Amino acid sequence: MNNNEIMNNEVVEATEEVIENAGLSKGVKIAAGIGLSVVVGVVVYKYVAKPVIANIKAQIEQKKVAAEEKTVILEESDVVTEDN
Repeated sequence: MNNNEIMNNEVVEATEEVIENAGLSKGVKIAAGIGLSVVVGVVVYKYVAKPVIANIKAQIEQKKVAAEEKTVILEESDVVTEDN
């Protein structure tokens, strides 16, 4: 009996070590995944989102300038009224 108890204790200790290592490995994987997500997000923002936003803003500004050029401002002296 005494021999069985010693072997069971060794197995339990070995199993606890494996479980602790697995938990640490899982935490490292989660941290690496979060870090990788942050890096990918920064790269996408810098090289994709930021240029697209700048392009859209430039197009909107260009449309405003084109609309202002088409607008004709008349002074009262330029306006001729006709009486019917």
